[in-house]
Amino acid sequence: MDPEHRPPRPLEPGKRSRFWWFVAFSLALTLAIATGFGILFWRGLSPSDQETLLRLGAENLGYLFGGLILLLAAIFAGLDGMFNIYILPLARLIEEFSILINVNPAHRVQLEGGRDIVRLAHMINAGAERFEALHRGIDDRVRQVRAEAEAEKQMLAAVLAELPQGVLLCNVEGQVMLYNRQARLYLSGEAAEGADAECYLGLGRSVFRILDQPCLDNAVAEMAEMLTLHPEGDVGSALILRGAGGRRLYAQTAPIVYADGRYGGFILLLNDIERQLGFEERFIGQWQRLRQLTGQLVEYLGRPGDRSDCLDHLRPRLLDELTALHQTMTQVPPLIDTGLWPLEPIPAAAFLWALRHAAARRLKLKVILEDDASGLELELDAGLMRQALLCTMARLRDWGGLDTMRLGFRVLPPWASLELTWQGPAPGFQWLRHQLGQPVETSTRALPLTIKQVFDHHRLIVGVIESGLPDGVSGLRLDFPVFSKTPIRDAEIRGSAIVAPSRPEFYDFDLFHQPGVSPELNDRPLAELTCTVFDTETTGLDPSRDEIISIGAVRIVNGRILHEECFDQLVDPRRSLPPESIRIHGILPERLEGRPTIDQVLPFFQRFAEDTVLVGHNAAFDLRMFQVKAVSTGVVFINPVLDTMLLSAVVNPSLKDHNLDAIARRLLGRAIPDRHTALGDALATAEIFLRLIPLLREMGIVTFAQALAAARKTYYARLKY
Repeated sequence: MDPEHRPPRPLEPGKRSRFWWFVAFSLALTLAIATGFGILFWRGLSPSDQETLLRLGAENLGYLFGGLILLLAAIFAGLDGMFNIYILPLARLIEEFSILINVNPAHRVQLEGGRDIVRLAHMINAGAERFEALHRGIDDRVRQVRAEAEAEKQMLAAVLAELPQGVLLCNVEGQVMLYNRQARLYLSGEAAEGADAECYLGLGRSVFRILDQPCLDNAVAEMAEMLTLHPEGDVGSALILRGAGGRRLYAQTAPIVYADGRYGGFILLLNDIERQLGFEERFIGQWQRLRQLTGQLVEYLGRPGDRSDCLDHLRPRLLDELTALHQTMTQVPPLIDTGLWPLEPIPAAAFLWALRHAAARRLKLKVILEDDASGLELELDAGLMRQALLCTMARLRDWGGLDTMRLGFRVLPPWASLELTWQGPAPGFQWLRHQLGQPVETSTRALPLTIKQVFDHHRLIVGVIESGLPDGVSGLRLDFPVFSKTPIRDAEIRGSAIVAPSRPEFYDFDLFHQPGVSPELNDRPLAELTCTVFDTETTGLDPSRDEIISIGAVRIVNGRILHEECFDQLVDPRRSLPPESIRIHGILPERLEGRPTIDQVLPFFQRFAEDTVLVGHNAAFDLRMFQVKAVSTGVVFINPVLDTMLLSAVVNPSLKDHNLDAIARRLLGRAIPDRHTALGDALATAEIFLRLIPLLREMGIVTFAQALAAARKTYYARLKY
């Protein structure tokens, strides 16, 4: 049911109060002047005349009092008539003219009053006809230009939709300015709306809140820091993130840099590597086992000794075949070249230097390089491999109490063996196998991958060095494939992406220019607020007894309603629906059977609305319904709130009707489609809120704080539920 139909007390306009204060002051001033003249007149009379006047007054006191009452009544009636015929119609005329000029050109002034006021209203309506015709011509031209822009937008949307990668474009604060369908699938899951969505990806939302993973915060911060040190360098990075359903995503970041060198944000490309990781685990595992088994078989058959006679004549051929097979298995296995988790040629010397520096800084471990590995190139995801090796070194340090390690490459094409040695005992095979199965983690980052998964993706073979080392020295050998040729890759995104000075006019690139990193909400203009406009349908009007049966909401970002980012959820009230409520909202009980309960829905709606201003029509009722459910759901809404009913009373104080239908007729010039559905009413409220902003601006109400202060002064702000 809709609480806005509760019969409101007629709103007394502020102008009416000021007018009667003026009348009271004028009467008081007149009475004071008359009293002064009366005193002067009294003092000018002789004592006998004063006595005569007192006697006449006493004899005719009733007539004098009655005449005074009639005089005051006549004055009051005349003033009230003047107010209702001239003053009040003039105030309403100004308000309706403001609606006509600023919001709805089809609106016409309709009022009763003095002849001159009515004549002025007719003249305004005549001018409005010409203004509407001119406005219609401008609208036709705007629609034509928008249609052309929409065609370009559809082309871009089609291109983005066909990309196999998820694409996110974020500003400096991490607010999402652009995303495609694949990114929404990766991060929000199959259900992107309602109570089934895992998270809510949308324009204006913070990507750091959506993903909430420290490694992304660190990667973006490091990228921005590196950009200041190396403006022309490759400062992009790669990392592994968790997406919807726990899927692992390979993420690449690249900075957005303006032509003048200013940092403007970053691009995030996402690839789902879950299936690739599973395939690689099976493929690399089988390859390693076959390589080991063929080597053992060749060694066994090559030993001299007695064998059955039937094998003597087969031995040479069998030995030749197995030797060839073993040589084949010794070669580097082919890279799974899907492009989802690409490897890049990296100079081994630069990789070792970065590894030594990171070990000293993060692990407090001294690393001595045995050689400079000059001329050697490896195919790596340098950041992830460095993380995996740091984690391995940290576990070895903790296991053996080590403070010094040595690193060096030994090249035997097609392999380059990285030997990690130390003074002390060697770990056992079971210990090493267990450690390789642990997640990659350091003091600052955590990855959803095991060390073995990172090594397998790089086709890396790990083992304990069993011979060739001095006494008391132990070590691990990591066999890297030597980079031999440049693989064919998709277009690189790393480096500095330059935003052209003339940007396209679709999607929400205005978020680039949001004021400040964390601007105070009170000082932010209404047109720049990020809002969640919401509405509820209920079983009745008593929050202490009735239940919510539907919640609908839509987001507003930068003055634009995002129709594709909606929340629309029916709720099972676990009680019967009164017939009178069904007649209003039209929701039948069978539609609610099996739907989530309010305990399940409200936490999802809170996540949908986080970090936004809540906007509702008669929002006090809806928020009271939420407040009653706080005990059972544990959900408390702390969002700032604006109410379109109160704001309508601010811009039109002389009008009595401030229900949703009346405001829609005034400001939108039409009835509300899908009336008394939560989402339909939320969409209508969003349109009304955007139409109220220019009217408030005309009154000098620009910021959130000013709107809130003005709304609190209205009569409707005192309604309680």
